Amino acid sequence: MLGGEDFSAFARCAPATYIFIGSGSNGNDYPHHHPKFGLDENSFTIALQMMIDVAKNSARFRKN
Repeated sequence: MLGGEDFSAFARCAPATYIFIGSGSNGNDYPHHHPKFGLDENSFTIALQMMIDVAKNSARFRKN
């Protein structure tokens, strides 16, 4: 089962959002699990801020 298919099963049970966060770096086109795959660690900061924003906003919507 692929990740999207897993997600659809979870989303049937509760409100849900699927977010894809890229983490590649310029000039590095190798896929995950490839020995030359490179990760731009700056993507962690971007992803963390996005998750914080989602958590803050979802808490606000749950009050309504």
